[in-house]
Parts: sequence; structure tokens; C-alpha cells
Amino acid sequence: MRKVKHRHLAVIGVLFILLAVFAAAHEGEGSNTYDWLGHATLAVAGILLWILVSASGILFKRKVFKVWERNTFTYHKALSVLFTLVMIVTFIYGLQVTASHGEPLMSDNHGWIGLAIVVLALIQTIISLLLKNRQKIRVPHKILGYAIGILLLIQLILGVQSVLT
Repeated sequence: MRKVKHRHLAVIGVLFILLAVFAAAHEGEGSNTYDWLGHATLAVAGILLWILVSASGILFKRKVFKVWERNTFTYHKALSVLFTLVMIVTFIYGLQVTASHGEPLMSDNHGWIGLAIVVLALIQTIISLLLKNRQKIRVPHKILGYAIGILLLIQLILGVQSVLT
């Protein structure tokens, strides 16, 4: 059972790496709109990961599937780390694309909210991995997770708006 669990996580990780490679390969293929394809692709992947992280956290907390309780927590933890890594890569990639266009870095709300998402995801993941007694942080952990989700939605709207204008 344990090997299957790790294979699933490995497959998810490989898919996101392939997604990043695909996005990078198509960077700079034409108009200004397509230059942002890699950043946008990684951002959407991050949103999908956040949905998986949240769903696994809810399933674990609610103990909906008692048989999968241990596996659900393992998935939640691994997906949280993967989400944080994808957000870091997405943010750095966005900075690189912005710089390559000769635009000033962190000149709008999209950049600052992206930085906030990365910082909050790092705080969330590091504290959760370091603490043995997670009961103490249950409520702040949940609030921080939902806050990240709201910021991701705002980021999506701002990102699409900046490409369309």
C-alpha cells in the first residue's frame, strides 16, 4: 500500500515538472500575450494544487473516509509542499518574464499579491512540518489556507486583466 501511495505522489510531481518544461519551451513564441503562457500555466497548476491540498485537508479533518485517514494526511502534507514549490517557481518565473520585457519588477498589485502568496505558503508549510502538536495551529492553519485560496482567486483575476489590457 505504501509504494502505491508514493507512486501517485511521484506521478503528480512529474506531471507538474513536465508542465513547467512545456510552459518554458513555449515562452517567447510570438506576441506579448503568449510570452506569459508559461507563468499562467504554472499559476493555473498552482490553483489546481491548492484545490487538491484543501480537499485532502477537509477529507482528513472530517474523517470522511476512515480507511484512508492516514493516506489522506500524507497526501495533504506532500501536496502542500508541492504547492509551495510550484508557487515559488511561478513567482520567480513571473519575475523573470517581467524583467525580460523590460518592465519594472513589482510595479503592480499582481506582483505583490504573488509575493504574499509565496510568503504565506512558506509560513504555512514550514510551521506545519516543524510542529509535532498540530492541535495548537489548527484554526490559524485553516484561516491561512483559505486566505491563500482567496489571494489565488484575486491573482487569477488580476493576471487575466493585465494580459487583456
